[in-house]
Amino acid sequence: MKCVAGNRFNPWMVEINIFNERYLKNHPLYNILNSKIRGL
Repeated sequence: MKCVAGNRFNPWMVEINIFNERYLKNHPLYNILNSKIRGL
């Protein structure tokens, strides 16, 4: 597995957040996971 770092990290995290907003928003653990991701 490759590590995402440097100038690729921010676009990669944006894509993950877009995916989460679209597909996981109704998941019971969404709020917990989202708060942990945003706390990084």
